[in-house]
This record gives sequence, structure tokens and C-alpha cells, in this order.
Amino acid sequence: GGEEQAAAATLFVLLCVQLGGGDEAEECFKMLRPLFSAILIDGGANVSARQSCARALGMCCYVSAAEDGEMVRSMGKLEAVFMSSYPNREGVLPATKPGHPALCGAALQA
Repeated sequence: GGEEQAAAATLFVLLCVQLGGGDEAEECFKMLRPLFSAILIDGGANVSARQSCARALGMCCYVSAAEDGEMVRSMGKLEAVFMSSYPNREGVLPATKPGHPALCGAALQA
């Protein structure tokens, strides 16, 4: 469930930091980045898991993303999280979903 996903994302950040910016961390991140991205953009996923995946994307990009394109794609996913809170063309703000402000904060902090 969501608690396990959140714990796994947090543990992976610690692993990336421990491995440093080497090839091993980069390969692990390349493998798990699509999973973290999928959980992050899944509106039905557990909010805690989405927050942890946002932090994992940001931290692991900083530590182990060697390719600029990979970093830009990850940052785009994080940006999409808080862009959903922007006013629409008429200037009306969308209804706030439970946990969404904390998720936006995690995406911005990442």
C-alpha cells in the first residue's frame, strides 16, 4: 500500500545518497524514476506515497541524474503537481483535494 511505497521511496533516497553520484546510483535511479513518476502523477495514489516520491525524484536528480534530459523530465513531473492548483482561464481556483497542499509543498521542496 501507500505506506510501503512511501517508505521505499524514502529508503531509496538514502541509498542514492550513500552510493553518491556514481554509476550504481545512476543506474538504480534510471530504473526507479518511471515508478516514482507514475506514483507522483497518480491522483488516486496515497498522498504520503506521492509526497515521498516527489522528494525522491528531487533528491535523486540532485545526487545521481547524469543526463540533463532526465533531470528536466523529472522536474516537469514535479512542476505538474503544483500547476494543477493554478487558476483556470477565468481566474477560478480549482477545488482543493485533501492532502494536495502538502503534496504541492513536497514537490516544491524537492
